[in-house]
Amino acid sequence: MINDFVTEHQDVALGWYRPFLDNIVLPTAPMIAVIVVLGPLAAGLALTSGRPHGLGIAIGMFLNLSFMAAGAVTPSAFYLLAQGALALWMAEQGPSPRRSGWLRIVASEEQPAAPGTRIWISVC
Repeated sequence: MINDFVTEHQDVALGWYRPFLDNIVLPTAPMIAVIVVLGPLAAGLALTSGRPHGLGIAIGMFLNLSFMAAGAVTPSAFYLLAQGALALWMAEQGPSPRRSGWLRIVASEEQPAAPGTRIWISVC
């Protein structure tokens, strides 16, 4: 299945990504197939469980970027746009008891952070 996907999209894959596909993905196709199945499952569980939303979005974005680099742009580009919008929305919501520390926005100079608070840009 992975071999068929790579050979089907070989003409439209990004140039710098082709050596990775030829030298890493194709020789280890069975292991990559397991990762391709478990990756979306882990992302979905993270998003639906309510715990590590940022981790789920990061896994999904990584998988979609990988598919786009391999040449499967549709529908990965739409999913990537939706995931980016969701990540920005989560960042605007600020910290909450369930999401404390997973995704925050750096405080601006007009609104300095309170002493002792952790502020950084993080996806997971």
